[in-house]
Amino acid sequence: MKLKISENDSLASVYRENKTNGTTALGPALAFSLGLCSQSNEASGSTIIVCTDGMANNGIGKLEGDDYDEGSYVKMG
Repeated sequence: MKLKISENDSLASVYRENKTNGTTALGPALAFSLGLCSQSNEASGSTIIVCTDGMANNGIGKLEGDDYDEGSYVKMG
């Protein structure tokens, strides 16, 4: 699902438009965000804001099913 975002949209208004759909790959998204911050010289003190439509249920950091992986978040933190 692709959201249409303009410069005038607030984070809260964009989040309200988000609809539950499919799986949630929270671990990979967080790892990617951390990677972006670590590559930037201007990222010191950066904040990552996580907005999700559900529980992490796909990829690393999966929090349900047989391959439960809470430890990935501890390692990334």
